[in-house]
Amino acid sequence: MRLQVVAQQNTNASVIELLDGRSFPLFIPSGEERGLQLIRGFTVAQGGTTHFTIDFGLRRSIIAPPGLAPNYLLKPVLRVVDNLQVGRIEGAVSGSLVTAGCTPFVYVFQGAGVTHDDSDSDPAPDADPLVSVPVSQNPTAGAWSYRISFLAARPYTLAFTCGGGTDNPETNETLSFGTPQNATVTANATTTNDF
Repeated sequence: MRLQVVAQQNTNASVIELLDGRSFPLFIPSGEERGLQLIRGFTVAQGGTTHFTIDFGLRRSIIAPPGLAPNYLLKPVLRVVDNLQVGRIEGAVSGSLVTAGCTPFVYVFQGAGVTHDDSDSDPAPDADPLVSVPVSQNPTAGAWSYRISFLAARPYTLAFTCGGGTDNPETNETLSFGTPQNATVTANATTTNDF
């Protein structure tokens, strides 16, 4: 599959808007010529319909490299999943884990019993997360929780960290994780995993 994109350098054809309201051009190298290529085999039954979700891992995809200002660069980290074969994981996080100065995140790694690591571009054979999500607080009840959707049905390792806000996907950081937990996703179901 190929997604056609309009993301030229030094134009406002595609932009990224920051939380403070500023916006900058979003540039995809070779995006105008090649688009975003998704390499994944799939089967569609004769006369049938198949639905896919393309998940953009934005924390690992968007960078502001020196020398390209004011452009931001999109180096797409994409997951393509068959919507009939996915489930989700959600759960509560104890308020005692969210200490002062904590930027709480839950990291998800493919497979059970995986040794966790930060997101980085290091080619070393370590276990980079499949996805990481922020832990949010309910403004009324004060409870902390997370949700990770569109996960293929299989085993995963989950790990909680307060250092999610400092994880730069272009560099190697040492994050402090809590005790990892195994969780298995079942298609069309919600798996509950609390920390």
